[in-house]
Amino acid sequence: MFKPVVNRPLLLVALLAFGLVAPTARGEDVEGKVVPYVPTPQEVVDKMLELAAPKKGEVLYDLGCGDGRIVVTAAKKFGVKGTGVDIDPERIKESNENAKEAGVTEQVKFVIKDLFKMDFKDADIITLYLLPTINEQLRPQLLKLRPGTRIVSHAFSMGDWEPDQEVTMEDPGNQNIYFWVIPAKAEGSHTVAVKGKDGESQEVTLDLKQKYQMVTGTATIGGEQVEISDGRLRGRTLSFTAGGEKYTAKIGKDEDEKKASVAEAEGDATDSAQPAADREEGEGEKSSDKAADEGQDKDAGAAETGTEAETETEGASEKADAPSEEKE
Repeated sequence: MFKPVVNRPLLLVALLAFGLVAPTARGEDVEGKVVPYVPTPQEVVDKMLELAAPKKGEVLYDLGCGDGRIVVTAAKKFGVKGTGVDIDPERIKESNENAKEAGVTEQVKFVIKDLFKMDFKDADIITLYLLPTINEQLRPQLLKLRPGTRIVSHAFSMGDWEPDQEVTMEDPGNQNIYFWVIPAKAEGSHTVAVKGKDGESQEVTLDLKQKYQMVTGTATIGGEQVEISDGRLRGRTLSFTAGGEKYTAKIGKDEDEKKASVAEAEGDATDSAQPAADREEGEGEKSSDKAADEGQDKDAGAAETGTEAETETEGASEKADAPSEEKE
């Protein structure tokens, strides 16, 4: 299904050194110079997904998706909903063919679009195989994503944003993989419950400064203000050392907690706090049950309409021959 590959990082470095390609997304033409498309080895794809740890129903975007192998593999192995983005129509066509062969067309789509004009705020995972300059240009957009979103890049890092984890695969060909978890915005003052090594919770006040996932500042514990060290965010979870003790705390509220709070205020907390994938399956059924119980034909019709709309949306992903709407 997927074609064999060469060592693309070394190839790109060589081509850049001789000025034969421009530092832009693969397949994109800038001033007549084109970054060549060389796909990620399947062994590297598997390792990237291992680091990202996808869960069924999560949303994955592959930026510069080539032949779609990351999206297709993630959908087939982990049950994710994937979107591949590329600017080359040939790659999009190839991606759709690979998705069809793998039997995952209902889970994935491929689109021809400029990476910098993409809206991927619903992403749980972003995968990249671009050039260093493109990664750095995308960095501000990535940092606006929901805390906890996972970013995995093959071959190239993100400038001064240090990865949370770096893996070098000796086979094939010393390939580097970089992994980040989007950190919460922690700059400022927070009163939070922290847990120490004994597992007991206590309330402390944190005054923090932040650079990416790295955090410095002070903690006021038991009325005493102390400097914190080893401060680090992984999503919303802050770990730090203060007064010789190690602590963890949650910064802000995650999206699920926010949804649950809204739902509780509306008297519907249980259903709205479900994962998004479960809610999509349950909403039409719930609406129909409610209509039957209350005898409200209008509500029943609304549930029926919602089901039709959902079916139409799922069907759209099968239009593999419409590259302007499909993934790479």
